[in-house]
Amino acid sequence: MSYFNIDRSLYAQPIHSLRQRTTRNPKSISRILNSLHDSNYITIGDLMKASLTELLCLRNFGVTGQTIVIELLEAYVKTC
Repeated sequence: MSYFNIDRSLYAQPIHSLRQRTTRNPKSISRILNSLHDSNYITIGDLMKASLTELLCLRNFGVTGQTIVIELLEAYVKTC
């Protein structure tokens, strides 16, 4: 996901802060973010270091989860 230009000062933010910037179903977002958190992707920086292929290998995380995470990151970049 290195194609996102996110200020490094935001890397320390928890991934759950991405939840605030979406209009998607909150249960879907929670499930995806919890799956990431359970796999030790705790901060946005952890997420930015992962490849899309790595994320697809996570339990309960598929192509839809990948799409949602990209949308969340894009929304996060626009609002920060």
